[in-house]
Amino acid sequence: MKKKLKELVDMQHRPLKWNQIMFSQSKDYGTTWSKPVKVSGSQWADHPWFGMSANGKDIYVFWSKGDVYGVASHDYGLNWSSPVKVNTDKNRQYYAEGVEVLSDGTVILAACSSPCSKGTSQCKGVINITVFRSTNMGSTFNQSI
Repeated sequence: MKKKLKELVDMQHRPLKWNQIMFSQSKDYGTTWSKPVKVSGSQWADHPWFGMSANGKDIYVFWSKGDVYGVASHDYGLNWSSPVKVNTDKNRQYYAEGVEVLSDGTVILAACSSPCSKGTSQCKGVINITVFRSTNMGSTFNQSI
């Protein structure tokens, strides 16, 4: 099993440019996998978090690029939305930290952020824990600290 997992990881990283978020799925408990699909678009992406509905139909992927961005699939990962910026404030460095899809379809994303205006080496100050909530299938998010 370790050899198969290593082969899968190697296969997914060789053809990629750095910092891209990929999605691949298995319908046979990991024996075979679909061809990886880049969900982060053309932008640099880091620190991904995946969440999905109980039936697996609605899948959400979030990542950091200073701000938090996300995409959604509502057909089991066959098609993906364009990336949307989740947070609305500026001059903070965000990292997604967890995703939950509630039974009513509400999407909850937790993220931490710190004051930062010029690259992560300049980040100093109080770290906020922020909760983002979407009630429209990930099209828009409300933010609370």
